[in-house]
Formats: sequence, C-alpha cells, structure tokens
Amino acid sequence: MAALTEPDLGVHPAEKPTNSEQDTVVLRPALRASPVRLVQGLPTARLEKMLVDATQLPQLATTVTDMALRGMLRCAGRTQANRHVLLQYAARRDASARWEALLAAVG
Repeated sequence: MAALTEPDLGVHPAEKPTNSEQDTVVLRPALRASPVRLVQGLPTARLEKMLVDATQLPQLATTVTDMALRGMLRCAGRTQANRHVLLQYAARRDASARWEALLAAVG
C-alpha cells in the first residue's frame, strides 16, 4: 500500500481529483478529539469526561457505584463540573439516562 501524502484528508495521490472533477467537499472528523487542560504542565482530560469514562471503562465500570458517583458530583458541582458538558460526554457514550438520573438526584 502506498503512503498517503495528505494524512489529514486520507487522499492517495492517484485519487486526487483533476481540475475537471473538482467539487466542493466538506470533511470533518466523526468524533472530535477531547479537549484537554494543562494541569501542572500535564495535558489532562476534563473532569466531566473522566467521570463519564469511569462508568464506561470495563476495568472500572463494575466498581463505580451510583452512590459514589453522586458523591463525586456533589463535590465537583461545588468546584468546576459543568452539567451540560457532562451530559454531552454521556450522550457520546450512550450513557445519558444514567447521568441525567444522577444529576437529578444530586439536584
């Protein structure tokens, strides 16, 4: 397989349109990269993403209880957790119903 010359577009040189074939094409990623913050110089995912991921990762999902998550949400709600952002992450992971119930329980 020949190397791609334009990795962002995934276009092989032989597949580039000629001038007579050019049409407007809009490309966008299926899933955007998660935004990160620098915490003490280290790139770190948002708190909301870490909370949602903790319930979805097989290594953690069986040990993270709703009671523990409600406690985390109470603490995070007083500091920096954004409910809207958390629900966006939950929707991407097909976990909206659980997180909506948890947020409603916390108030």
